[in-house]
Amino acid sequence: MQNNLKFSSICSFLIKELDLYKTHVTKVELLLASEVETFNKELLVITEQMSDSDANGFKCYREDDFFDLSITFPLIQRKSELISAYTILENGLNKVCEIFEENIDNPIKLSDLSAYGIIDKSKKYLEKVAQINFPCGDGTAWVEIQLIQEIRNVFVHNEGVVKSGNKQLISYIGQSPFLELKPDFKVFIKRGFSYYCLQLFQEFFFSLFSEIDRSKKI
Repeated sequence: MQNNLKFSSICSFLIKELDLYKTHVTKVELLLASEVETFNKELLVITEQMSDSDANGFKCYREDDFFDLSITFPLIQRKSELISAYTILENGLNKVCEIFEENIDNPIKLSDLSAYGIIDKSKKYLEKVAQINFPCGDGTAWVEIQLIQEIRNVFVHNEGVVKSGNKQLISYIGQSPFLELKPDFKVFIKRGFSYYCLQLFQEFFFSLFSEIDRSKKI
């Protein structure tokens, strides 16, 4: 009973944390859009009093400021959101593995395993050690999560640049309404990607929790 309560508590905490982050990223996007709108209104008020040539010159002078507000600052924010959201995924999977470490009769620990990354190690533990039917087949959220993992790694380790030979990731970016690949192979994150990732992570955790409940191992 105590084990079930601890597992239920972790489940509730994870879902709530993801919900809070979804609310946060929504509000931040509204704030970013509001700043761009305010900038444009102020620019219009100023240039209305100028001649056409002076107005064009002033707009050119403020071009860098507009670029920062509309492109640079949102990208910085969205990169941070992606990394934070991915950390929730990692920590959540680690906590689930810890529950099993405490309650199943198996000497193998999560730290004993090797894998490509933290989430891959957790997957291996839950599949091989805890023997959970891990939701990772075609059509599951996990398939896309692995691509999001690659995008996260691109920003953390390679300044947002995708290797030209990574056809699978390039294809994913090209098909996503929330991502864009620039001519220099840098990834640009559009509005909505952070929310989409958080929603996808929730979908994954719901599937995982269902499989754990079905297993009746904790």
